[in-house]
Amino acid sequence: MKALIDNTSFAGVMRLVCPDMPIHKSFNGSYPEHRLVDAQSFADFLTALIIYDKILLDSSSIQDKDKSKRVVYSPDGATEASSSSWIEQLVQHLPRDVGELISTHDFKGEATISEEDACKQAFDVFTSDLIDSVEPGNGAKIPNVYFSDEYIYRERFVALNNGCSPESRLDKEALVRAMFLHRGIFLQSRAQKEKMVYMPYHYRGQMLSRLPPAISQPLISDGLRKSRIPLARGERPGEDEYGRAFNKYYYELLKSVTWKTYDFGIPFIGSSVLAAAGSNPDVALKKAMELRSNGSLRDRFSEMRLAIEDVDRPRFESLFEDCKQQLDAAANQLGTTSGDLRNVKLCAMVVSWLPINVAGTIETVASLLPVSARTHGRRIANTIVKKSALQQLFIEHVKAIRDSD
Repeated sequence: MKALIDNTSFAGVMRLVCPDMPIHKSFNGSYPEHRLVDAQSFADFLTALIIYDKILLDSSSIQDKDKSKRVVYSPDGATEASSSSWIEQLVQHLPRDVGELISTHDFKGEATISEEDACKQAFDVFTSDLIDSVEPGNGAKIPNVYFSDEYIYRERFVALNNGCSPESRLDKEALVRAMFLHRGIFLQSRAQKEKMVYMPYHYRGQMLSRLPPAISQPLISDGLRKSRIPLARGERPGEDEYGRAFNKYYYELLKSVTWKTYDFGIPFIGSSVLAAAGSNPDVALKKAMELRSNGSLRDRFSEMRLAIEDVDRPRFESLFEDCKQQLDAAANQLGTTSGDLRNVKLCAMVVSWLPINVAGTIETVASLLPVSARTHGRRIANTIVKKSALQQLFIEHVKAIRDSD
């Protein structure tokens, strides 16, 4: 399974990885509040590294390829023209094993709707009652390309706008947001057709999540959307839907033992890795690649994905329930605060879920116990060790939060 990620998100990732680049310093100085959005993009990116086979960065909406090469991403601020696009330049600054998993070639796959239809869908949203629900809100940073007169789809949107009655026409700002939404609708439909996962830029993801589910499905001649099974209702969950449900479950458990809360739209895998890395991008990338090599999280998500593709709901529910039970047990054990003997027994239970050859993680578990129980806890931990990366994620996330307070 491949993940399709917005270039805007990847730019945010690289602002964290290479903060000293002059072009990044300039952006961060102008938009300091955007660092949180970049961290969310980084959590998406880390998750994709861990559980997907390949990451695709789509640049097909860039009209002037030569101009994109004149935007130079150099650590020393050099300004000579590059033979690579800005996105290719940034990939070169990542560790080699990470960069090898990223494709920057224009993606030419099919989509469930055409570019023209996607433009019309987005424009119609902003001239309908849906406009209030999809607005990204105050402070949303929409990339500058959508404000450019040279933007590749601007002509189409201007034509749609001119075709409306004067009182229904969109102002300049609304037209920009419609173009921004259009790209998300089209890439989402392309990912659906090619059986990939689309991980949109934070603000675009908010907009897409508020749209009717059929927005990216094609119409048939009578204007209705075709059902493959007459009278049947209900749809298989998309990866973003069950992923959000998984996030919600994980974060509610995390809150129960730490009081910390997260936006359910942020993938828990990436946020856990970032927290455990102390928000250090280099350490987080290394941890992500270690989890990728381990493979257990990747295998579990693959199993869940296959169950959905096979329309095997019992198998999917069983896999999902098993994950929830693991997290439930971990949260219950780490939430205890009194009783030495009880804590020692709990330590034995907790470490039975941890990966082999993780002496550091054994120490992590012991450090969560009262001081008087740690020596005995370490001894038990070193004799009972089994494998579950999901448990390790949760335990290290809890430790990172408790250490930071």
